[in-house]
Formats: sequence, structure tokens, C-alpha cells
Amino acid sequence: MAPAGCEGFTNDAAYETSLALNSLDVPYIAYRDIMHNNEMMVMRYTGAGDSGWEVVGSPHFSAGEAFYPSLAMDGSGVPYVAYQDKANGNRATVMRYTMGSWETVGTAGFSANGIAFTSA
Repeated sequence: MAPAGCEGFTNDAAYETSLALNSLDVPYIAYRDIMHNNEMMVMRYTGAGDSGWEVVGSPHFSAGEAFYPSLAMDGSGVPYVAYQDKANGNRATVMRYTMGSWETVGTAGFSANGIAFTSA
């Protein structure tokens, strides 16, 4: 099976990846970018351009280090990402991409204690 786009399409090292498909079967990938302070990144496959992939919204959109991303789509194809938020005591944060930018859903660091290994 051939890869979607070119291999190695991220600019830097991508750790703890999470993949989801929107309602049109377009793949999205969330990961922590180790070369940019472990901040959150989300990209989607477009099939166009040099790599076939593009950044969704702002790159490195988390407030700081973000670990164990879990990516999911709602019924309208809106991407959501949950992660361990180091800037908020390693507690859970959920963000969604809407109206051209990433926004926090509820309160950042909403869990009572630190978390790990999120799942959508």
C-alpha cells in the first residue's frame, strides 16, 4: 500500500500520533512536535502540494507541552483533540478546530488530577 502523500511529511519529529478520518474519509493526524517544545500539531491530507499534507489552523497551538494526543471528529467533521496538558498540571485539555482556529472546550486542565494516555 502506498503512503498518503509523501513519506516524512511533518517538518520535525512527530511523536504519539493519533489518526482520525472525517466524514469524507480525509485523514487527519495529531501529534506532539518534539522539535517545538512538544507542542500540539494537527495536519490533514489534501492530496495537493509538495507533500499532500497541510497544517490545520495554527501550528503548535497548545499552551505548552502536550502529551498523548487523541484525535476524533464529531458528526459534522469538526476535529477535536484531547491531551495531557503540562501547562495545566498534566491534567486533561480538549480543543476543537472551528471558525479557522483552535479553541479550548470548557476549561483547560479540567480533570481533577494529572492524566495520561487519552482516548477519544
